[in-house]
Amino acid sequence: MKKPTKTAPLEAQPNIQMLIDQLDDLSVVTRERASTQLLTFGPAIIDPLVAVIHKETVRQCWMAAGVLAKMDDPRCVQPMIEALRSPHPLVCQMAAIGLGRYGDQRAVPALIERLHEPGGIVQVAVVNALSQLGDRRAVPALVEELKVTLSSTVRYTIIQALGVLAERHDQTILALIESFQTDADHHVRERVSEALANLI
Repeated sequence: MKKPTKTAPLEAQPNIQMLIDQLDDLSVVTRERASTQLLTFGPAIIDPLVAVIHKETVRQCWMAAGVLAKMDDPRCVQPMIEALRSPHPLVCQMAAIGLGRYGDQRAVPALIERLHEPGGIVQVAVVNALSQLGDRRAVPALVEELKVTLSSTVRYTIIQALGVLAERHDQTILALIESFQTDADHHVRERVSEALANLI
């Protein structure tokens, strides 16, 4: 991760709050513009955005998490780990995306814990984050979820992740992946071929 940038001057604080308020605007253009402008303030936006994640509307929570996910500051890691436990799936999804980007291994246990909870968009984001982090501690949990998931999207995302994370020539995992070679979903079959090519 990059080193934290300097904090914005105190006179910038009212502008930050105005932009945070705009994250709940009905206009997509206004929300996106506010997100982009907030990033220019650097670390000064971290604490205000963390507060938003935990208490404001779903739209504003999601947008605030999205801004934090784009930041390269180690202070974002713990708040985003906590955001994984949000009752709002979109916030959890954005937290997982950020944690994957940050590259901080502290996030791995929290991501593994969230993997088994229902909700396709969250699971896909969590699997992708675990794959990005490249930590083999995730492999057993991914294997167990692959065995039970009913979602073809989750299935092919896990197979793709196992192709990156699993040990080469692990016969148990190879056999599990091979069992999906005739899956009804062509995306699953494609990921099976790619994963096997990486692991054999």
